[in-house]
Amino acid sequence: MEKKMSVNEIIEKTRLGRAINQAYVEQTVADFLFQPAESVYPVSQRNQSDLKCEIEEMKMLFGAGKNSRTFSEMVRAYYREEEDWVEDYREMDLYYGMLLPSVGQGIHPYYQLNLRDYLEPVGMEEDYCKWFRADDEMYANKHGGKGATIHSVLKGCVNIISDTRFIYPACRLYLPDGAGVPDPEQMPFFRKGTNGDRYVTLASEWLWLLLVKAQYRWSDLLEEKGIVVPG
Repeated sequence: MEKKMSVNEIIEKTRLGRAINQAYVEQTVADFLFQPAESVYPVSQRNQSDLKCEIEEMKMLFGAGKNSRTFSEMVRAYYREEEDWVEDYREMDLYYGMLLPSVGQGIHPYYQLNLRDYLEPVGMEEDYCKWFRADDEMYANKHGGKGATIHSVLKGCVNIISDTRFIYPACRLYLPDGAGVPDPEQMPFFRKGTNGDRYVTLASEWLWLLLVKAQYRWSDLLEEKGIVVPG
């Protein structure tokens, strides 16, 4: 049972854009991971036949079987727990595919979860500190103290990838120490300039952590707790 919060704690969490209770975060993630992809995909102004084709393409990109229906199943088909990088290079087609559900007008509540609320329960505090914290603090300074959401990061990824104007493989050699620290002149969760290879690779790292590694761990955690939404 969660500890009952005081009024001041509730006010502070609200000010920071954090969830008031962990149960809400768990249920929101479960509703996203375990529902059929068609149910959580933003379908506003989309042709249903186009939507079906995009979901089938996502399954193919993740290496998931045709009978896979949920994001949890797709992530499980792709994730390799022993190594975050499957190869030295990441083909960016996969990462374009992962961004598809995050764009459009009908954003699922999952994308509005606070980064720390999403990463900390599944033991990804170190990932947060290395890859997200500096941008998150910059984001909070620009938004009255409220931290970034999953959607905030993915929107930046869209901008980074779009800014390069072409697709090329992301290479982990382009991620030296400190790659997750933004230049003070940059916007949070966005990079622009001559280091296109490095920035695209950074975007792929953010995508991997949020939409593969974290989803994989959340799937395990929620199933252990029995919080599974039937598809």
